[in-house]
Amino acid sequence: MVKNRNEYDYVIAGGGSAGCALAARLAENRSISVCLVEAGGNSNNLFVRMPAGNGFIFGNPKFDWGYVSIPQTNLNGRKIYYARGKGLGGSSIVNGMIYMRGVPEDYNRWRQMGLKGWSYKDILPYFRKSQGSQNRKNSYHGQNGPLKTEPATNFGIIEKAFISAAIKSGHKYIDDFNGSERTGISRADSTVYKGVRQSSAISYLPKKLPNLTILTNHHIARLIFQKNRVIGIETMDGKTIYCNCETIICQGAFGTPHLLMLSGIGPADHLKNHGINPLVNLPGVGSNLADHIDISIQYNSNRMDLSHAQYQRLDKSLWLLTKWLLSGKGPGGGSLFSTVLFHAFNDPKLPELEVFMTPMTIEENLGNGGFENTPFFPTFRS
Repeated sequence: MVKNRNEYDYVIAGGGSAGCALAARLAENRSISVCLVEAGGNSNNLFVRMPAGNGFIFGNPKFDWGYVSIPQTNLNGRKIYYARGKGLGGSSIVNGMIYMRGVPEDYNRWRQMGLKGWSYKDILPYFRKSQGSQNRKNSYHGQNGPLKTEPATNFGIIEKAFISAAIKSGHKYIDDFNGSERTGISRADSTVYKGVRQSSAISYLPKKLPNLTILTNHHIARLIFQKNRVIGIETMDGKTIYCNCETIICQGAFGTPHLLMLSGIGPADHLKNHGINPLVNLPGVGSNLADHIDISIQYNSNRMDLSHAQYQRLDKSLWLLTKWLLSGKGPGGGSLFSTVLFHAFNDPKLPELEVFMTPMTIEENLGNGGFENTPFFPTFRS
């Protein structure tokens, strides 16, 4: 029960991909109160909703935290730029909109290591429950869930040629990456529905719920403790929000350990060096981030009509935007990534290499970690 406007049964710290979904699911129980707190805005922006609007979102500090790594020893000291969504929906407002689940064998390994309830067989019902597939009706997919998916629509001559070439090179064509096979090449499914990006916010929070309070533009500074129990949060502007039941941190791979450390949970010596009083000495917090390597291989063509670069012409860009605004269709209504290849060097159940193909070149200038060199709109070339 709510005692005052700053006290709720559940407080969710972070309105990203997980936070929006969790808020909606908890709020299905109308007898409890839920507060979702997000540092960014409401993400109700034309270029967030339009799938091809990525260029206006990626690297834009209004929608992207723009994290930059420390110099990487094995990459000649280069800093790596990390796009992370800032706003309701989190990184689901900046991602490539490819609907791709984890490899089943990875979940099965978790179960073998003792994590009960996390085998692929255990979690498949939840994947199905969350999905609203517009094109697949089998035991691997759901049709009635909030996250709508459909075949990638920007699928033309180049994409078809890429698939044909891969098949001729010995790769297997598979119909569904989220089905019984993963190794091969296919047209991807995308988290787009009727020309609109299906971010977590759009999917799970399409309308106002009476027992859910959403606070945007509230950057959380720390957790509030009462003895050994978290009882709420404090924002950067001094606002306090208390919970009766639980405070749930949903700030992603970067934000969650950051908030824990700011609250005194983490490596004690590291916290002391930054003037933070350690409450719990937990050395693993903020360490051991693992990510995959992304390498771009680019080719030039003198066929502008085969490239998305053609839409940089003023007349064609206006046509793209107008067509999308009027109908949700056309190149603006689809993900720029529609064709994916997975290759396994050893076990076909555990592919090690993933290849995306898209008919454009993106000059991001992000490798040096400087926002001053980050374009508001990437340059597309043929």
